[in-house]
Amino acid sequence: MRRMRRRGALATAALLGGLQLLAGCIGEPPQLQVPVSGWPAYEYFYLAENSGLDRPEGLAIRSIQLPDPQAVINAFARGKFQVAQLSAAEVIDLCNRVPEGCPVVVLVLDASEGGDQLAVHNSVPSIAALKGRRVAVTFSTLGPFILHLALERHGLRLSDVQTQHVPLERMEPALAKGEVVAAATYPPFSEAIRAAGHSRTLFDSRETPGEILDLLVVDRQFLQQHPQRVNALVRVWERAQRHARTHPDASVSRMARREGISPAAFREAERGLRYFDLPQQLELLQAGGAVERNLRRVQGALQELGVSPAGGVRPAVDAAPVQAALQQPAP
Repeated sequence: MRRMRRRGALATAALLGGLQLLAGCIGEPPQLQVPVSGWPAYEYFYLAENSGLDRPEGLAIRSIQLPDPQAVINAFARGKFQVAQLSAAEVIDLCNRVPEGCPVVVLVLDASEGGDQLAVHNSVPSIAALKGRRVAVTFSTLGPFILHLALERHGLRLSDVQTQHVPLERMEPALAKGEVVAAATYPPFSEAIRAAGHSRTLFDSRETPGEILDLLVVDRQFLQQHPQRVNALVRVWERAQRHARTHPDASVSRMARREGISPAAFREAERGLRYFDLPQQLELLQAGGAVERNLRRVQGALQELGVSPAGGVRPAVDAAPVQAALQQPAP
């Protein structure tokens, strides 16, 4: 009898414990990991997480710092993340690597209008003088694409220079030591190059508006299984953008600290970026819209450069999460 009572007590305790655990799980919003590499526009999910802007939208954002976009591509391809922040060129690269895992574009994070740059050593008089010289590019396809845009405007091709893969944080020392004479770069790494004084910017993305977009992409299966989480993620981004506009000093200070630069440098970097509100996003993401056209142009350029195979797949573009966010009443 005593053993039966003991078993009954244990069963009751186990049931109560299970119910408490379930209640705790029900009370906690689902966690979503968002990789963040060095680029001002990618910091808004970090801002949302650290300013408590995610929980009101029913998500728990966990921003994961990675050293560069190539690390993001590799991790996404391995299935470590369900979302990623990448340039259009890098998304095409991801689709080439894992066609079956080609993601879906759900948001335009920014258009680069001055942020992406070609820094050239002061000893080199012009971009035309780069012919036959060594130029640093990132390990992802964005670096060659930036360099291609700069060279094209001066009558050169990528094959006219010697490209050298250099980690972004190593570009400034490489320029200082003469290992390369130019570097395709962007903030915050371009800020270090500028501050060193040995190089200057001879091209930036203001010369090619609309050519370089940064995108939020989502795993196709995750989007199908958890559309509400993706809708909430878009609302979190919009909330972070609004928060930054209404609390600019605190927001810039927080994001700049994670980037490892001063608030003044962060503001200067953001002058080279253009953000879009949700109604503008809906227009950009519509079928046959600017995002689809940009992805086609970027894919064609990368194929011409020989860094993307012919006949490769392109990511789908889905405006539904933005549409759902627009229908959600503003808090």
